[in-house]
Amino acid sequence: MNLRESDKWIVRSFEVTSNPGLVLELTDGHPIVRANAALEALLALDRNDLCGRPILAALGVAPSDANIDFGVAGQAILQCRAGRADSFWCRLEVRPMPNDDGTTTHAYCTLHDITDYVRLRENRDFLANRDPLTGLVRAHVLEARLALQLSRAVEACSRVIVVYMGIDRLGVANELTNFQVGDQLLRAIGERLAELVDDPELLCRMGGNKFVLVFADPGADADQLEAGE
Repeated sequence: MNLRESDKWIVRSFEVTSNPGLVLELTDGHPIVRANAALEALLALDRNDLCGRPILAALGVAPSDANIDFGVAGQAILQCRAGRADSFWCRLEVRPMPNDDGTTTHAYCTLHDITDYVRLRENRDFLANRDPLTGLVRAHVLEARLALQLSRAVEACSRVIVVYMGIDRLGVANELTNFQVGDQLLRAIGERLAELVDDPELLCRMGGNKFVLVFADPGADADQLEAGE
């Protein structure tokens, strides 16, 4: 690599940096030509096994899951599998490394493990849309799905059934058992009701002892509802 002076510092600091990094060649498959110790630790793979392999294959990423132009500076979020037991999420940053003659034959990439951040965001999104006790969707999710079902029903000249139900004497059970039996009962009822709907977003716990179910095919779901009773 006949790099510009401004990029030579990358190569000089390549081995000592704590950031997982690699240099790839801008040819078919974008094979890795250099990898540092930090990348070995991140991927749980020996650098000798990494060098020569296409970067996406080395990371355990299917080409269809990544749309990256390694000849242009940028970044991408990837779910990697590589040599670790569990998949993990990385932010891949790409920096092309032009040569003195203006051509670009290599790129320097760094990877940052963002698995904890992604899982935290997924958990936040889950709690925003799901009842933490039963795992059923919250009311705003059901309302959006109901609006869609109603629109489809109007177009098809069909009907939609909405069932609103409550659990009698749940408060008594909570007072006697400090909510333990009541919580178990709500979870069990939620699981039973989930068997009656084809789409999990058509069933929600409205809070307290109330549940709402939506059936988009009354002819078939009437029998399902009777079975649930």
